[in-house]
Amino acid sequence: MNDDITVWLDMDGVLVGFDRGYMDVTKGLSFKDYEEKFGKEAAKNQFLVRTEDFWANLPWEDGGKEVYETAKHFYKDVRILSSTGTKERGPKFDQVTAGKKLWIQKQGLSFTEIVIVPDRHDKQKYATPMGILVDDLGSNIREWDSQGGTGVLHNSRNYNTTLVELGEYSKPISFSEIAKRASHME
Repeated sequence: MNDDITVWLDMDGVLVGFDRGYMDVTKGLSFKDYEEKFGKEAAKNQFLVRTEDFWANLPWEDGGKEVYETAKHFYKDVRILSSTGTKERGPKFDQVTAGKKLWIQKQGLSFTEIVIVPDRHDKQKYATPMGILVDDLGSNIREWDSQGGTGVLHNSRNYNTTLVELGEYSKPISFSEIAKRASHME
């Protein structure tokens, strides 16, 4: 088990089947489809007006259990890093956060730390040379990598790739690799 690396797992799209829950409340429209039809704010409002129960009762994402179990198998320090999509703290942020924490509790999962930020751009603030982020958004991975972390772009349809990458990154690294990661932070 690797004691040196911190693994940060995103929730929606990695562990949690947000898209399926979203489509249930929008009569089959995905977030992207809803956004194209009604605009981004209307699409976001479809989940921001939901109660804690919406978030707490979302299904597992395809491969989500496997990602969690693999991370816990290979790494001692596994954390959550998720966004509420609210852009700022306030009542909606608190409601989404509470629902996400309830989901974790209902599943019986344990993490070293649970960090839920208002905006996805806040995730990059947690990047370190010894930190891995597993996320389904390429923009989050690019921002994470630009701050010196290691990003794993997750695709639930091909989640085995994430499992392999988590296994590979858990192996001991050379001093030159440590120096390379540290140079990205300068």
